[in-house]
Amino acid sequence: MHLTSHFIKSTHYGPRISRLPQLDLLRGIAVLLVIARHLPFGYSHAGQLAPFVKIAFDFGWTGVDLFFVLSGFLVGGLLFKEWQRRSALDIRRFLVRRAFKIWPAYFIYVIVMGVFYLWDGSLGPPRQLLTLIFPNFLHLQSYVLTPFTHTWSLSVEEHFYLALPLVLLLVANRHHERVHALKIMLLIAACVVMLLFGAHYALGSFLPLQSLPGDMQTYVRPYLLPEFLGLVALQLSSLFLIFVLLPRFCKSDVNALSALPLVVTSVLILCVGFRVCSQSLSARLEIDWTYVFCATHLRIDSLFFGVLLGYCHHFWKERVRRVASYRTLLCVVGIALVSCVVYNLVPSITSYYLFGFNLLYLGYGCLLLALVHTPLGEGWLGKCLASFPARALSFIGYYSYSIYLWHITPFRFRMDQWIYQNLTPGFPTELCWLATTIISIGGAILLGVLMAKLIEQPFLRVRDRIFPALADSRVLAAHRQQSVPPAGSAVSAQVAFVR
Repeated sequence: MHLTSHFIKSTHYGPRISRLPQLDLLRGIAVLLVIARHLPFGYSHAGQLAPFVKIAFDFGWTGVDLFFVLSGFLVGGLLFKEWQRRSALDIRRFLVRRAFKIWPAYFIYVIVMGVFYLWDGSLGPPRQLLTLIFPNFLHLQSYVLTPFTHTWSLSVEEHFYLALPLVLLLVANRHHERVHALKIMLLIAACVVMLLFGAHYALGSFLPLQSLPGDMQTYVRPYLLPEFLGLVALQLSSLFLIFVLLPRFCKSDVNALSALPLVVTSVLILCVGFRVCSQSLSARLEIDWTYVFCATHLRIDSLFFGVLLGYCHHFWKERVRRVASYRTLLCVVGIALVSCVVYNLVPSITSYYLFGFNLLYLGYGCLLLALVHTPLGEGWLGKCLASFPARALSFIGYYSYSIYLWHITPFRFRMDQWIYQNLTPGFPTELCWLATTIISIGGAILLGVLMAKLIEQPFLRVRDRIFPALADSRVLAAHRQQSVPPAGSAVSAQVAFVR
């Protein structure tokens, strides 16, 4: 069966939306892994079920890396499709559409949680609370963790959304677009420099470290050290030079983006070096382990690997089809690579998550290729993808963004604790844990679906009316010229594929 035939077999979760279920299934797996990691009662409360629960708990933290690979593949694919249609990119439209997708739900979550903690008082007086959550409003929570710890990955993705279209314009190496992208890059670099030295000056003068909440001091202490600022500046400058200079040595008349694989490979290598260097200097520079785990320029390689997969999918189609035909082998290799990291089976490679992140994105990349190129109902894997459990996972994946946002809330955890405490006196440990966990996961999913319908989807409908995807806007313009109302969906399957 030709690859495009199973792309047409999309799942409909509601009017006007057509999606590829294989990708939603991966989203569903990713968000369930994250939820498993953040359950209020872990394997220590599960009694005889502890060995099985520990497996889910150990794998849970890798769900974010699966999200990263998916985001790189899908968002990169969106830009590659636009480039193939127009040989140009509308960066403004891309960023506005991303903002409508991410920001309304995100900022409403942050504000609601802030109001709750203001009423609750558990994070201190209003001034301390505002100090703690302030990085969230600037998308800096990947560098200075906040009480909403899980939002660090959203900060990484925000920085990626800003960088990727500029990188593609630099890679395309057209003089006018390159100069425009370079100006924006320089402006961003200037803002980063101002933030770094602004933080250093503020912590050393009118906002001394001792005045900050204790939890925040751990994360901002390195910014007092000039050596740390120099390290960060050197690392970011290296990335900047890769984006700007490397494409000039890789020109091709066949494909204007032909330099991208080399640029991405260089980014993958640089990020490993950054992590090794930051970890080796952590004691001297007072770097907390969360910095190596969360900082954008240390973790962006997973997203760029997804971009590389998207590039191969769109520009090297026949080669990718041949590789993806070995689906069983890809699944086995993917699971094995992820397991090596989770269980530290190769300690010299995966210690401190340094090279382990590379194995994770390679493993999840193998699974992504296998699933995307498997027609529904064909072979053992296709039959699994067409099964009811897979459709249930795809449903969860459709709402994964809102579920991810709202799965950590203090009132939901307090409800879980109340349920567990009331079940404990009369039921076995295993049953108490199982009942509480089912209710907790079900509650997280239901809350996420509700918030998606109340917040995320209405803003997406507004976005698609005001800033339709380019393919849709051309269709609407053609209909207007013919004075015929556009029929069918305002959001094409192609657009829904990358949402």
